[in-house]
Amino acid sequence: MSLFENLKSKITQSSKTLRSAVNTILAKQSSNDKETLQSIKTILLKADVGITTTDYIIQQLKKRPASADINSSLRNIIHEIISKVEGQFHLNCATSVILVCGVNGSGKTSTIGKLAYSLSQTSSVMVATCDTFRAAACDQLEKLVQLTNANFFTPTAQTPSSIAYEAVQQAVKDNYKILLLDTSGRLSGNKNLWLELKKMKTSIQKAYSEAPEKILLVIDSTCGQNVHNQIDYFSEAFDSISGIVFTKVDNDIKPGTILSVAHKHKIPILFLSTGEDVVNLVQVQTEELVTTMLDIKFD
Repeated sequence: MSLFENLKSKITQSSKTLRSAVNTILAKQSSNDKETLQSIKTILLKADVGITTTDYIIQQLKKRPASADINSSLRNIIHEIISKVEGQFHLNCATSVILVCGVNGSGKTSTIGKLAYSLSQTSSVMVATCDTFRAAACDQLEKLVQLTNANFFTPTAQTPSSIAYEAVQQAVKDNYKILLLDTSGRLSGNKNLWLELKKMKTSIQKAYSEAPEKILLVIDSTCGQNVHNQIDYFSEAFDSISGIVFTKVDNDIKPGTILSVAHKHKIPILFLSTGEDVVNLVQVQTEELVTTMLDIKFD
């Protein structure tokens, strides 16, 4: 069983899927296109697609040829949205510094453990935490790293920016291929923490001009439309985000969260985190993700 098949087998929490809901509508209202589209709009909103993306999908469905099947057309529209944010996770620097950020409780630290496990299969990886606010963060990440082929960096510095600077210098000096940097969880809207992120990025660039090569934003897929505020917050702090990792995808999520993010922000969705184990990280592939989204149960 592939990781995506395993994911689909886990997402069975509620009563209906997007695909089955649309099929039910078509069975009842196939003769009235206006009523059908209104019913589909309601279903999309219930699935947490959001108003902007829902309106876009409905407008695209209205443009379909008269002979076109609505279900197939809906799938094609979703495929088009997702395909635009399918990103390849390529690393090009001599030492690739990957900065990982996210709000409190998003699953950021465990995601770094999963990235360390995956990347250390083929490359030398160092992991460091710049989270000085949560006492258990360092211990948690160190224990996760022990399950991988990566090495954990123990700093002498005290502040997040100085730890980041020290870790980058050490990784470059020791010729590590990849450095994963954990940051402390943020609450969207906290100006002081936002300024600290900017300072951390500046420190990293001082230590190594080509860093950070990637800035990954970890998002809890169960938090609904609040994700847009998070993306805006971190995008402004770092000027841009390289890619998104959705966590807790095996929980009771609604498919529209991922779809609305893809449509609105155009940021590559790189990975889905599907469980607690370090192996539970799936690299996004458009075809499989579209099929999975249509089969996610909600409501």
